[in-house]
Amino acid sequence: MLNIFKRKNRQSIDKKTAAEIKAIQKDIQTASEQYEATRQQLLKNLATINSIL
Repeated sequence: MLNIFKRKNRQSIDKKTAAEIKAIQKDIQTASEQYEATRQQLLKNLATINSIL
């Protein structure tokens, strides 16, 4: 009976861990998209500066 409890508890921990990993992956994806948008804007700004100079 104790073995069954341990198994259920482990499954609960595994589900929580999986949910946390998905949340982290979503945060990483969002940060990556923001980084790329900022990078593209900086490249456009540099091109504008170069054309002025």
